[in-house]
Amino acid sequence: MNSFRQYYFFSLLIFVTFFLGYFLVEDSSGGGSIDLITIFRNFQLFESNNLFNNFPWNEYKSTSLPLYYITSSFLFDFNESKDLSFFNLILATFCFYVFYNTLKISFPKKKNLFKKHHLCLLASVIFLSPYLRTSTFWGLEEVIGILIMLISIYYFKLNEIKKSSYTLFLCIFFTCLAFYCRQSYIFLLSFIFFSLIDYKKVFGKINFLIVFYFIIFLIPALYTFFIWKSVFPPIDAAHDRLKLLLLYHLPYIFNIILIYIIPFILLQNLNEIKKFLISNKYLFLIAFLLNLLLFNFIEISSNGGGAMSKIMIILLGKGIIFNLIFSLTSSISFFLIYFICLNSKKLTIFFISIIFTFLNISTIFQEYFDPIVFVFLLVFFPYKKLNYGQINRFTFLTAIYYSAFLISALFYYYKIL
Repeated sequence: MNSFRQYYFFSLLIFVTFFLGYFLVEDSSGGGSIDLITIFRNFQLFESNNLFNNFPWNEYKSTSLPLYYITSSFLFDFNESKDLSFFNLILATFCFYVFYNTLKISFPKKKNLFKKHHLCLLASVIFLSPYLRTSTFWGLEEVIGILIMLISIYYFKLNEIKKSSYTLFLCIFFTCLAFYCRQSYIFLLSFIFFSLIDYKKVFGKINFLIVFYFIIFLIPALYTFFIWKSVFPPIDAAHDRLKLLLLYHLPYIFNIILIYIIPFILLQNLNEIKKFLISNKYLFLIAFLLNLLLFNFIEISSNGGGAMSKIMIILLGKGIIFNLIFSLTSSISFFLIYFICLNSKKLTIFFISIIFTFLNISTIFQEYFDPIVFVFLLVFFPYKKLNYGQINRFTFLTAIYYSAFLISALFYYYKIL
C-alpha cells in the first residue's frame, strides 16, 4: 500500500468508527442519556413558545445561551429525540470539512511539509474526541458551538492571508455566534479580539471596526443577560455556577491540557526542552510547590476534574501520593505550555484566555477543553525546523494517541463506572 494511501485508509477507519458509534449510540464521555432528556425538553419548550413574547425562561434547563434550540426548532419539526442526534451528525460532518479547510490554508502546499493526506488524517482526529462523539450521538447542544468555533478560526486564518474587511467581519460574526452557543466561548472572543487588534495603531480604523463589530453582535446577549438577571438562565443561576478566580482549579486545568500537549512534544527538540527545564529549575520547583499548596483548598471529587485525575484516583487513590504526582504532572504541563508559548503569540493568548475563563466556574470538566485545545494547538503550533519524517511520525502517532484516548474513555465509562 502506498504511504499516502495509508493515511487515507486510517482516516476512513476513523470515519467508520464515528458513524458506527452513531448507530450504536455510543457514550464515550458519559452522561449522554441523562442530558438528552433535558435537551429534548428544552427543544420542545422552544417549539411551543414564542421567544419574543413571555418566554418561560424559568423552565429552560441549560447553562447556555439558546442558539442551538433556536436554530433546530426553526429549521426542523422534530418528533423524537433521535432527530436531534441526526441533526448533530450533520453538524459534526461539517466540523471535519471546516477543520480540514482550515488546516489547508494554515499549511499552504508550497510552503509546508504537510501534504493533503497528512491534513486529512489530522482533521479526522476530531472524530476521536469523546466529547464531540457523545454530543453528536446523543443530540446534545455543544456540537453547534464546536462547528461555529471552527468556522471562526477558518475566517481568522483567512483574514491573516487576505486582510479584507469581508473576512474580518465574518471572523468576528462567527466568533460572537459561538458565544451564543455557550458562554464559556468567551475565551474565543478574548482570543480573536486580542489577536486581531493592531497594537501599533490603537486608535486606527481597523481597531475601531473590530470594537464596533463586537459590540453590535453581542448586544442581543447583553439583553438576554438583562432578562435573566445573570449570565446564566434562571434555573442554573440559582446554583451559583459563576465564581471568581478559583486558583485551586489550576492543577486540574493544567493536567487536562497536558493530555492534548503530549503528541506535540514529538515536534520539539527534547534536548532544548531539557535545557529549558534545567535553566528554569527553580521556577519549576516553585510551580510544583504552589500546585501542591493548592491541594489544601481542594476537595477531590470523582465528579469532574478531567481524565488525568480519574486515572490517578483509580491507580493511586486519594492521598499524599496522588497529591505529589498530580502536582508534578501539573507543573510539567505548565512548563510545556510556557515553552511552546515562547514561540507562539497566538497560543499565549489562547492559553491565558481559556485558563482564565475556567478559573471562574464551580467545577472543571474535561469536556470544556475537548477537542478545543487540540484544534488550537494543531492550527497555531509553532512548526519549525521539521523534516518530512517528523511530519509522518507526528501525524500517525497523533491519530494512534487519540484512538487510545477514546478507547480509554470507552473502557472507563463502560467497564469501570
